[in-house]
Amino acid sequence: RDTLAEEHVWPVRTGIFLAHHDGAPVRLMASLNTASAPVAEAIGKDCPDYVFANDADNAYGRFLLDRVSQTAVVQQLGSIADPFLRALLWGALWDDMRELRLSPVAFANLALSLLPAERDAESAASILGRLRVTYTDYLNDRERDEIAPKIENLFIEQLTGAPTADLRITYFRGFVAIAKTSHAREALNSLFAGHTSIPDVPLKQRDRWNIIAA
Repeated sequence: RDTLAEEHVWPVRTGIFLAHHDGAPVRLMASLNTASAPVAEAIGKDCPDYVFANDADNAYGRFLLDRVSQTAVVQQLGSIADPFLRALLWGALWDDMRELRLSPVAFANLALSLLPAERDAESAASILGRLRVTYTDYLNDRERDEIAPKIENLFIEQLTGAPTADLRITYFRGFVAIAKTSHAREALNSLFAGHTSIPDVPLKQRDRWNIIAA
């Protein structure tokens, strides 16, 4: 995009990922050095389920999904085994949401549906962070009130139910940041008072102060 309207083009060398749910993906390299840059190697290949224009994260830029690709990514994201590709596609959906190409409610509901199955601690932390920002900064008051119990209940469940201590810590920090309803505050107070605990996650003084601040 020529943001400054100076007729400049930023050359980019990037990987193109063509996904096929019933077969191996096709990976191509492309040089984008004009305002419109056809990818000759992709011409004539089978139509993919979705196209991602920054495979392997080799380029720097904002790589938005077209509508067909966005729909396919939303449908298939939970079944993508590669955590790196999964993280990149989450990033693309996040950019789509910030560019008003995906509603904040849709992004939040997708995160809620896929978070319980996410076992990569770094990916979970990233999704939780984006969910928290979506909740606090992008939803309107009505949307926030409607989704608050779903988010809080998920976080409360995962405080004890997540399979690793790293994930439980991640959910604890996310929960402290978004706790809003009286039910959530009661759960925080119970942790603070020692009536409940997080398996293998002792609360440090900083955690206790964060609970008080919340």
